[in-house]
Amino acid sequence: MLLKISIGEIIQRCTSDVETIRNFLANQFVEIGRTVILLSLILIIMFSLDVKFALVATLIVPIIFAFALWFLQGFKGNLKEAMRQRLNFQR
Repeated sequence: MLLKISIGEIIQRCTSDVETIRNFLANQFVEIGRTVILLSLILIIMFSLDVKFALVATLIVPIIFAFALWFLQGFKGNLKEAMRQRLNFQR
């Protein structure tokens, strides 16, 4: 298979893949920074308005994350099985 592809095409594909990964990582780091700043501002405002309510709200967040992870773990197995069935059907 590699003998049918020219060296220039292989280099172009590699360059394109590296550029795609670089753009993805750059955008994700910007989004992570934006999210951290936004969350910090939200927490500051919440605690300045009502400390008791802010504590209750922030204590609920780990429970929500745990439920989401539990749900996604169960969903992941079903998704893999559906993908296997779809691939077998297409052959």
